[in-house]
Amino acid sequence: MKDNNLWLTIPEAAKYMGIKVPTVRKYLRLGTLPHARHGKIIRFKKQGLDNFLDPDEKAIGDYWLKHQHDKDA
Repeated sequence: MKDNNLWLTIPEAAKYMGIKVPTVRKYLRLGTLPHARHGKIIRFKKQGLDNFLDPDEKAIGDYWLKHQHDKDA
């Protein structure tokens, strides 16, 4: 099985992306973070998170980069 096909929990996704759990939850509320929901269970594929973080892969990466400067200020 490829590593990118693994499903991650919210804390695992936060650690993988280098952000905090509340930030992952914020992106979920905004509808910008690709995920799968099975009832109350939320999981993320690594490939989806990579696409979110990589501005060359998806337009959503532009959203990520645009808001990074707010975090650093």
